[in-house]
Amino acid sequence: MKQEEIERILKSKKTGIEELKVPDELEERLRGALKNINLKNSNTMKQNQNDDNENLKNRSLKSKVVEKWIAKVAAIIIAVTLVGYNIDGLAFYGKKIIGYDDVMNGTLKKLNELGKGQSIDKSYSFKNGAIVTLDGAMIDDNKLLAFYTIKNSKGNVDKLNIESSKIIEGSKSSIYMRSSVGLLNDSKTEIKYKIEFEKPNLNEKELKWSFVLIDGKYKETGSIVFTLDKNKAMGHTLKKNINQNIKVDETEIRFDSIVASPTSTIIKGTIQDIFELAVDEFFGGGFRPSSMEIKLIANGKEIECQSGEISTNMKGITFQQEYDALPVPIKTLQIKLGNFEADYRVNEKVKLKKGDMEKVIEILGQKIQIHKVYQEEGNTYVKITTKENILLSKIYMIMDGKKISLEKTISNEKHIENKENFKDKDNTEEVKEKHNNNNESDVKDKNKSINNTRILKFKGTGETLQLQIKGLRYNKVYNKVIDVKVN
Repeated sequence: MKQEEIERILKSKKTGIEELKVPDELEERLRGALKNINLKNSNTMKQNQNDDNENLKNRSLKSKVVEKWIAKVAAIIIAVTLVGYNIDGLAFYGKKIIGYDDVMNGTLKKLNELGKGQSIDKSYSFKNGAIVTLDGAMIDDNKLLAFYTIKNSKGNVDKLNIESSKIIEGSKSSIYMRSSVGLLNDSKTEIKYKIEFEKPNLNEKELKWSFVLIDGKYKETGSIVFTLDKNKAMGHTLKKNINQNIKVDETEIRFDSIVASPTSTIIKGTIQDIFELAVDEFFGGGFRPSSMEIKLIANGKEIECQSGEISTNMKGITFQQEYDALPVPIKTLQIKLGNFEADYRVNEKVKLKKGDMEKVIEILGQKIQIHKVYQEEGNTYVKITTKENILLSKIYMIMDGKKISLEKTISNEKHIENKENFKDKDNTEEVKEKHNNNNESDVKDKNKSINNTRILKFKGTGETLQLQIKGLRYNKVYNKVIDVKVN
């Protein structure tokens, strides 16, 4: 086909071709290859033809235009071909991270299909032949997700002790790892990992990720230095200061902020600030939260919770809950505190007498029923019943003035009773779990509660007995809701 005919066809399709999106790197490589070809052809023409300078100049200008269009068309053809043959090279050219579907959730798969990842494609080879390759990353206002592969052509790659560093280092700051998950292939020659870090400082020019191979006494450290394109960071879809509280028994849980990004949604809050924590420590009271159920509801549907943590640091007792990405558009958004469990410090002393007692005591609104106290074979036993969600975490028996620690708890029995006979004073608990101790397949009646009867064993006997309770752990249902403004 003559050059004039090619020009005519390309000009007729100019608009469509210019609108086609292909990776810049691929187009540049092809354009460079075309220049090399043109240079060879130009030298041949100089040797075999005597065209005047003006004709050469015009021809050169036309050649550059054609060269640009041909490079774009060639890039598109190659990209389509790579898709058809599923070549790994497309991970670079298409900005998709190939081979990680099994370690991605549905949200990450969609983002990957849209080409929201960044290709890194850098490797480190250990002396034993194992290779670590950092294939790509995704970044937004909540996190950095890195995708890497460990390969060993000899097999048994799962037996290699290659540990990733818990931090990625930059010249200005470092970011810490949050979690990691990997998947081994059937031939055991390759493990693909998804590793999550905190959000990096996007002004860092270079980041360094390290790892170490440990084989007995032998140790080899490797690293990969890479850069991230801050212009391709995905940012956030919603960022709000919440600044609302929910009252629980001994404190107010403060919901501080919510950040929704394309990969996830993170809620941060405070259970106690550092001053409140210090006061409790000084006076020997307070509590330590152990778990909490927080639901995120968007457009009337619950968003999947992916992780949660409670930590004590210089800010006090704080929490962070992570959920899947929010739907778009977001019309309504609610945060619901389902239940809250904590270990409370108390100091309750109860005088006991041998024999049947049927005495009920109340601590922080939680009832403990003492049925019987008896002594056998040099030991003292106390039979008690509490609601299933109550645990006496620190218990002592004072026998004739001597303090004895609990030796063990025996004969745990769960049974169902009317709530009127054994309920909290604010009547907010709900029965959710399933138990079969009394041939009951499901407890659905809200007027019933599941109670736990057990026997406390203390070594030794005495005439004057006093039960001391210094720790009480219980879970309480609240079901309180906060509305978050989305506009």
